[in-house]
This record gives sequence, structure tokens and C-alpha cells, in this order.
Amino acid sequence: MATMFLYARDVQGYPSDATVFSTNLYNVILKSGSALSLTVPASYKVWMMQVTVEPGKSAWIARNKTAQVPSISGVLSQTDSEMASCYYQYHKMVYANDVLSFVSSDTTANLSIAFYALS
Repeated sequence: MATMFLYARDVQGYPSDATVFSTNLYNVILKSGSALSLTVPASYKVWMMQVTVEPGKSAWIARNKTAQVPSISGVLSQTDSEMASCYYQYHKMVYANDVLSFVSSDTTANLSIAFYALS
């Protein structure tokens, strides 16, 4: 059973920034330069993905492509990967059966990935 996206409520009954615990939760320890993939569950069409990265680490994420760590070249270049930082929770809307790719340049990086059904 999937967890529907729902903000928790504070003491006065107003929506807060907290979400409920997800039943679609994944954890991984990425190794430097080794991309891992995860397929979005198919039980709902649209999902919100929430990624939390270990403090002091970064990860790059791509949807239906292979995530790549940017090269150190001093030149801006187009990419298919977005950085998820440890300084905030990374949220994106994703779709059933999307293949998400995760990679890090750190020696290891712990990630927690939660999915919340939207529709």
C-alpha cells in the first residue's frame, strides 16, 4: 500500500512542513562514481520523490538517464543530472516506472529516498 502525500498538521490544526512516514522508502550507501538505479513504483501514476542526503555529502540524480558527476573543467555544460545537497530535502515529481539514477563523487554517501503517491 502506497502512502499518499499529506502534510501533517501542527497543534493548531494548520498544515506544517512535516510529511507522514512513507511506506515506499529506500536507503542506499552510494560509492564514488558508481551509479545506481531505482524504478518508481507503478501502483500510482504520479509520485513526489523526497531525497535526503547524508550531512556533508552530495549526490546527483537523473530521471530516465544515467546520473553523472560533473567534471572539473571550469566550463558550464548541459547535463541530465541535478545535484541533491545535504543542506535541504530534494523534492521532485516523478512518474510510475521512471528509472531514477543516483551517483556521488564522495567516497560514500548515504541516501534516503521516499515516495509519496499524488495520483
